[in-house]
Amino acid sequence: MAHEGVYTRIMSKKTTLSKKDLPKSARVFGVLLENMDKKIDLVLENRDMLNRKIDGVKDELKGKLDEVRDELKGDIKVLQDDMGVLKLDVTDLKSSAKQILKYLAEVESELQDLSHRMGRKVDQEQIASLQQRVTRLELVLKKYLSGNKNVSTEL
Repeated sequence: MAHEGVYTRIMSKKTTLSKKDLPKSARVFGVLLENMDKKIDLVLENRDMLNRKIDGVKDELKGKLDEVRDELKGDIKVLQDDMGVLKLDVTDLKSSAKQILKYLAEVESELQDLSHRMGRKVDQEQIASLQQRVTRLELVLKKYLSGNKNVSTEL
């Protein structure tokens, strides 16, 4: 370090001067340089310690991310399998719905046929009723024409 060299040069000169014989400014400068040197060493040690901690946290996070990634891969696989089952279920439901619609169309056709037949049955009942009335009218007319005037005109 540059500051270390200056102080060391000053202090290492083989002179008859002792530290006390140095000018006061040189002694203060030397003390300041020693103090700064200690603080710089402390900062560098702390930086190295922080780098080790950061590397440790980085490795720990990488491990946890790998664990989460593996868990997610498993979960994704389960979801993909479930989606495959759901797709099959949807296909089955669509097929069942088509069968139900076909069955309902058949039932509707049968109901229309029954309705038509019921309509004809009602017509047949009305025709039978009308035939009975016509038959009674014919009887009344025959009796009237034959001269039996006591014929009830109730139909």
